[in-house]
Amino acid sequence: MNDGDLFGGIAVVVDDEVKDALSSIGQICSSITNGGSHVIGLTTPPTTEQIKTLSGVSFFVVDWNLDESTQALAVEGIKIPASVRKSSVKKTLQLLKDLKENRVAPIFVFTSGDVEDVKQKIQGAFPDGGHLLVKSKSEVIDEGVNNVLGKWVKTSAAAYVLRHWEKEYDRAKQAFFKDFYTKSIDWPVILWKTFDADGVPASDELGRLILRNIQSRMTPFDFALKSFVKPGNDALSDRTTVLEVLEGERYITNGSLHEASIAPGDIFKDGKTYYINIRPECDCVARSGDSVDELELYLLRGSKLTTTQQSKAENTDYGRMDERDGEAIIYPINDGKGVSFQFRDIVVNKWADIKDKRIGRVLPPFITRLQERFSAYLQRPGLSRYPAIAFTNQSGSDQAEAQVAMATERVLDPSKATAENT
Repeated sequence: MNDGDLFGGIAVVVDDEVKDALSSIGQICSSITNGGSHVIGLTTPPTTEQIKTLSGVSFFVVDWNLDESTQALAVEGIKIPASVRKSSVKKTLQLLKDLKENRVAPIFVFTSGDVEDVKQKIQGAFPDGGHLLVKSKSEVIDEGVNNVLGKWVKTSAAAYVLRHWEKEYDRAKQAFFKDFYTKSIDWPVILWKTFDADGVPASDELGRLILRNIQSRMTPFDFALKSFVKPGNDALSDRTTVLEVLEGERYITNGSLHEASIAPGDIFKDGKTYYINIRPECDCVARSGDSVDELELYLLRGSKLTTTQQSKAENTDYGRMDERDGEAIIYPINDGKGVSFQFRDIVVNKWADIKDKRIGRVLPPFITRLQERFSAYLQRPGLSRYPAIAFTNQSGSDQAEAQVAMATERVLDPSKATAENT
């Protein structure tokens, strides 16, 4: 697929001259349609509510000068007052802000004026404006819209990857809908009754089933990212953004969970202490006649790693967190935190007593790994200690002291968490 074709689909163009085929923006619109896309032309800026309805848009084109009065004055050669210019800029920046807040799509600002001046004003309002491209209208006409988009996407790895994924997701979604939208209109009811008979939240399970069906129709990806890989890229990356991506892979916040859904991996927080549910999924369902509030969860205690504890656990050579035999570290969760869950004790608590403290859920395979490690911990054999004299690298007294120090270090007591653990 040509990089410019990544944005094929629907383009929303906001320009007061969009209906004039002979104008510069009219020529740009012709270039878009000739490339196989469709144009929704708006002569006035859409409201916030209107923007929210513009789903499925591939990209937006916005004229920098949205104030028609200033354009008319410029044509007549009349000097535009500074207050009027400032009002026009404010109007455009507000539209760009509304688009960014309500629609996830690239925004291309085309202007007949000074490109560098426009870039400076946009940079001041959007320091992280990687989703914005500023070009002169004449340059876009000369190069062609698809070529301009193709060059721009080569500068944004995020736009390149996410747009590739989005197009494949749309294709898979259409394939699923085509298969099951009309074949048997009652299949959701049949599955709903099955989930309901199982005692699980039927809405939650049906939604997950649909997502798995769409995923099963997606074809393998072949991202060509070598051109983006340059020396020093990692050092320049935003660590916070990387942590947010990793957290999204393994952790769902409570606001995205069905309130009646209970599963292994559910995390609760009481003060500074974390708890994670490790009870098997099939046992996290209230049986017939039982109240879900009486359901007992098997919880492991955990505490946020201090900076020192996390530094000791980080193994940069292998890209992992080194864990002791009696703990599992989940990182990052709950706004980038690393939490150590201890295996030595299980807390049994009823759902009714703890449901208000749930903050999220750890996803497979991360919760699965924790459950497997805990299972191995429960079955660990007890072996006798080696006598100190059996070791060749330390004297008896040194070895004894080392064993005591190691034993002390391996104990993480959540009740003694420092202020750094909050």
